[in-house]
Amino acid sequence: SPFFWLTLPFPTEAIPYLIAPLLVLKFATAAFTSCLYIRRFVKEDSTAVLGSLLYAFSGYMIYNVFFNHFLEVVAFFPLLLVALEELMVNNRRGVFALAVAFNAIVNYWFFIGEVVFVVLYVFLRMTDRSWGMTVKRFCAVALESVLGLCLAMVVLLPSVLAIMGNPRTTDRKS
Repeated sequence: SPFFWLTLPFPTEAIPYLIAPLLVLKFATAAFTSCLYIRRFVKEDSTAVLGSLLYAFSGYMIYNVFFNHFLEVVAFFPLLLVALEELMVNNRRGVFALAVAFNAIVNYWFFIGEVVFVVLYVFLRMTDRSWGMTVKRFCAVALESVLGLCLAMVVLLPSVLAIMGNPRTTDRKS
């Protein structure tokens, strides 16, 4: 978690006092990243701000305030959508691969759900002819997805190996 790294300069005794500022930062990050995404589709900036506040203070975010690692996924997920739109609309290459890698590293378990949502998003956006989905662009999205996953393997591979090496994952005695 990028937020974890912010706690390293502080002694262990200070961590409970850092929880509230970190929660504020997570909510602010969720609002900021969602505003980046929403303002692509609305005329007024105030509408994007309102939408981002609704996103940041959604029931999911408020309910899961006790599970800090759940909030990070919501905070950084809009970066995937912004990067995908940048690739499709502005032909900005490499940004989507970096967003995929970053989101996979932040929380690999929730990343599976993010992938499902992005796949659904792509298929729904493909119905809009102005989005310009072609076979070549679809291959570019697929290639950047794979590249992002390969970049994330620096963190994902040791995690997978640690989980696979854990005897509790294969022990059927229960």
